[in-house]
Amino acid sequence: RLAAVERAVLASAGEEAARPRLLGLESLFPLVASGQWLPDQRARAGARDALGDEPGGAARLVSWAEVEGCGAEAVVLCCCGRTAAGA
Repeated sequence: RLAAVERAVLASAGEEAARPRLLGLESLFPLVASGQWLPDQRARAGARDALGDEPGGAARLVSWAEVEGCGAEAVVLCCCGRTAAGA
């Protein structure tokens, strides 16, 4: 059933270039782009990862310049449960 829903979302999202650019962050201090399974969830929801990160990649530190320059149309903040030192 999930595969059918995913196909329907992707079909309705249209061309890759027409999909909204979504920035996922899991921390604001330090500034961390979300990784692991979250880029895949953005794609399954019909969006493009604004930073171009691939599913399965590690969360990574980013700069405010990267955030400003990524062209995100929406931002999703999914706070991680780790401490700032562990992020």
